[in-house]
Amino acid sequence: MLKEQVQPPGWGRLYAVNTLGAVSGSLVSAWVLLPAIGFVRSAWVFGALALVAAIPCLPRAGRGIALAAFGLAIPVAVFGESRIGHGRVLGNFNSPVTRVLAFDEGPDSSIAVADNAHGDRMLVIDGFAATDQSSAAHYMVWMGRLPMLLHPSPRSALVICFGTGQTANAVRSEGPLSLDVVELEPAVFRFAPLFDANRHVLDDPRVHPVVMDGRAWLRRTRHRYDVITLEPMPPNFAGVNSLYSREFYALAASRLNSGGVLAQWVPFHLLSPHDALAIAATFADVFPDTLLWVDPRDGTGILVGKVGDSASEIGASWPGFARTSIPRDMEEAAVRSRVVLGPRAVARYALGGEIITDDNQLLAYGPERQRNYRIDEDPARTNAALVLRAARAGSPP
Repeated sequence: MLKEQVQPPGWGRLYAVNTLGAVSGSLVSAWVLLPAIGFVRSAWVFGALALVAAIPCLPRAGRGIALAAFGLAIPVAVFGESRIGHGRVLGNFNSPVTRVLAFDEGPDSSIAVADNAHGDRMLVIDGFAATDQSSAAHYMVWMGRLPMLLHPSPRSALVICFGTGQTANAVRSEGPLSLDVVELEPAVFRFAPLFDANRHVLDDPRVHPVVMDGRAWLRRTRHRYDVITLEPMPPNFAGVNSLYSREFYALAASRLNSGGVLAQWVPFHLLSPHDALAIAATFADVFPDTLLWVDPRDGTGILVGKVGDSASEIGASWPGFARTSIPRDMEEAAVRSRVVLGPRAVARYALGGEIITDDNQLLAYGPERQRNYRIDEDPARTNAALVLRAARAGSPP
């Protein structure tokens, strides 16, 4: 069309229309279509608009053929691909999905709640079974309890990433005066009543749900916390590096009161030894007073760090067990026995780890990605051996 314009005013009008279309299309997509109807339906809308716009540009003789082809393509697409987002929920899991209870397609992710053949209810994000409320989710409860039990008087708490709500409920059950829960996807909050394990935590007046990126919330809030805990998507997923970087931990530390405690998920079964060491090294770089706790049922690791000067290192006492009226599924002795690395042992374990930063994006683009994860056939076993070696190195002969 530019070649057809022979005068500068025509060129200007063409460029103006093109620029206006590009800007308005981006704004309408981001702020209207994607939040309202999701990415699949938005793609259909723009595909249809492109076809409608193209038809007048065709020679008259070809317009009928184009319209006929368009008419045939619509039913084929509707029956073949219109449920593409919903269909991902029925993907290849170890246990096949038997029922999809709820589905939402937002601007960033598709979110679903589904039951599998074992009767476990799962939260499925972008086709990935992110979490469930089966017995394998035991560590989620202790993601909430551990930092609360290590603080003498936790009054304010923050949970980043809600999931099925089991961590938030565990924090709530330890009696804070205020609990903020920050979650990126609003559908996760809407689907919370479908998970019995969270005990309707969002209905508690002390609990304040916030739809926002967790790191953005820490940048913007003026609140200070006694406890922060987070279990995001697996560390190697797109965007999750920002919740495992040194800059993130420094930001979180700045929002903790003196003596405040932060807990971070370390899924040894999903991480190469290189990445597990990097996470420990980065965490300990900001929180030198750190312990590593390993869940007795599934071997999931939890790093727990404390800020501020203290007469005793973290894990020397567990003041929260003085709250004897709170029911828990582990006694103090059993919880203490699962502390596999204290602060000095964590430092030994982390010696070989590379620091994760916002700039190097190590978990997303580091050397393990280049090798397609073919580092270790059983990462859980290899990571456990490295942790055990660090623990034994400090033991008396």
